[in-house]
Amino acid sequence: MKVPDQIRKCVVYLGRRKPDGTEELMGTGFLVARPLNRDTNPAIGSSHLSIAYLVTAKHIIDGIGIADSFEVLIRFNFKDGQARWVSSRLSDWKYHPSEAATVDIAVLPLQGIGLNVDHGVFPILGFATSERIAIEEIGLGEETFIVGLFANHYGNAKNIPVVRIGNIAAMLEEKVATQLGLIDAYLIEARSIGGLSGSPVFVNLGKVREHGGNVKYHTSSAIYLLGLIHGHYDTEDERARDVNMGIAMVVPAVKILEVLDQEDFVNYETQLRKRHKG
Repeated sequence: MKVPDQIRKCVVYLGRRKPDGTEELMGTGFLVARPLNRDTNPAIGSSHLSIAYLVTAKHIIDGIGIADSFEVLIRFNFKDGQARWVSSRLSDWKYHPSEAATVDIAVLPLQGIGLNVDHGVFPILGFATSERIAIEEIGLGEETFIVGLFANHYGNAKNIPVVRIGNIAAMLEEKVATQLGLIDAYLIEARSIGGLSGSPVFVNLGKVREHGGNVKYHTSSAIYLLGLIHGHYDTEDERARDVNMGIAMVVPAVKILEVLDQEDFVNYETQLRKRHKG
């Protein structure tokens, strides 16, 4: 499959400032958006008239905070072909309103991506919600892909996200055991690595789908956000410690919606809509 350039442009890198003043890459984040007019459905990559948010794994933000940092650095690509760090306040990142300890999601509201930033957004109407999964009959074996940071080749002048292909190995039938405890997560067959934490995971349905014996054609490949990378399983064999088992855990996209639907964000969006109308 070919991954659209607009998908890669939704991805940014996250980092922290070390005591010596240099920056350290910590993981991946990605831009999503709700349309300013809720009746519209913006194209993938378009940030026009949208309310944008930056999403990543909560454990990345926690790790930056543990390092006694009060800022989270975001490495954006700019239209002049260069990547630059932009600072955000650690306190501005928001977590799940009721399950912050076990939902590995952090969200930062963005006032605007900016005319000089070479990025776009993924619309929340493209999330793989339970309704969408039922309609599209998404299930085991579906092709997935991850877009995110590969620390050994991240891009010196600009961010160069890599793409890793996999497939759905397990749906949301039972909670998955992790270091956070039992969490809701998809399992995908794909080799996740440290830099890919927080990366978006998409399911690609292709151009032709069979539904109940009937063939359904998409005008283009149907791509939905399945969720974000939490981490992966390592083998417990003492002779091969820290060897990736090839199974990654994906926090469901619906959990991002639960974060965005809390009162703080609802009020934030209401103010932006009023400001736009004014």
